[in-house]
Amino acid sequence: MAHLEPGSGQSISPTSSGRASPITRKWTTGTVVAFPSRAIVAKRLAQCLNPSLPSGVHQKALEVYAYIFTLIGKDSLSRDLPLYFPGLASTLSFASLSVRTPFLDLLEKHMLKLDAGALRPALKAIILSVLPGLEEETSEEFERTLKLLDEFKHSVRSTRGDDLGHDHNKRARPFRICLSLMDRWEIGGLVVPEIFLPVVDSVRKYKDIASTKDDFSEVLRSASVFFDGVESGLIWGEIVGLIAQAIEPGSATVLERKDKLSLVKFILAHFNVREEEMLVIHAPLATLTILAMLKEAVERPGSHSDGASLSDDVTQMALNTAIDLFDFIPERAFQDRPSTTEPPIAKKTEETESLKHTAESLRIIQTFYVQDQGNLDAIPPPFSIRVVSGLLFREIAVITTTNFKI
Repeated sequence: MAHLEPGSGQSISPTSSGRASPITRKWTTGTVVAFPSRAIVAKRLAQCLNPSLPSGVHQKALEVYAYIFTLIGKDSLSRDLPLYFPGLASTLSFASLSVRTPFLDLLEKHMLKLDAGALRPALKAIILSVLPGLEEETSEEFERTLKLLDEFKHSVRSTRGDDLGHDHNKRARPFRICLSLMDRWEIGGLVVPEIFLPVVDSVRKYKDIASTKDDFSEVLRSASVFFDGVESGLIWGEIVGLIAQAIEPGSATVLERKDKLSLVKFILAHFNVREEEMLVIHAPLATLTILAMLKEAVERPGSHSDGASLSDDVTQMALNTAIDLFDFIPERAFQDRPSTTEPPIAKKTEETESLKHTAESLRIIQTFYVQDQGNLDAIPPPFSIRVVSGLLFREIAVITTTNFKI
């Protein structure tokens, strides 16, 4: 091994490496692939969808979107949807015919496949983005856009949820949500009529499976708070509707008819239906409805699905319901009071005409609850106290004499 002389200036490194190497070391980035950040890609693609650019640019941008969504896959797209979708949202509002098709393709092939959890936060933006496709019913994209909206609805709607089971805390929570909806009239006015009976029926079914009476009482308390916030006209309109479904001719089975009346009896027994206007106006009308319909059922035998008269079980259950209603109607409900809403002549005419036919009185009651929603703030009761008293007396007399004949 050769010894190096001091001060020779030579490096101890081999001649082919290190600082003393005669070969200059070169660095190059030619073989390094640089990936732009997701935010930059989303921003540039959104800029390519500027309405002022030609439709060819829009088409190419949508192709790149489709390529990226395919490349990153469903899971990554679910995570990055808030990053990419804002740039796409307004496309259909200005898109030419050649751009609309690839845009809808993009939603169908990639967005619809995402999980409901990823779609729900963006659902409002997605709906608004496709609404321009529904502006003209004659357009080629109308049916496709309508179908797309329907598919998004099914995508975010859970096909099956976890059973609430017997946990009273979980059972009570939906009623609190319903109560919060009622604070917003623009929502509650549409939602409450649809959910009222299912809510009450849910409480009735829970009574049979509750672990303890205390658990049922807690759920009932939450449901009662919701019930007390519902307009009395809606409550009694639903009660009268249940009575009609149980007694009127139709294809309903005896079991289904008895179930309707059972729900009415549950409402009367467990909820507050004893407010003043309920006692003096709605309860007499509901009682009259039962008696009038039973009278019609007797006069029209063979009108039910099996060609027979109303079953004895249903008839007896309906009469018991009428008795329950009659028991908590106070005496003052039949005490005549002067009316300030109609002149005496009109009132007298009403009394004369209404007492003629049972079918006519039922039609008036139905109109009051279905069309006018039983709203006493907007319209007066359908009958005066004298008319209701007369009709009730007549129907009771007819049913009593009919039973004596049998």
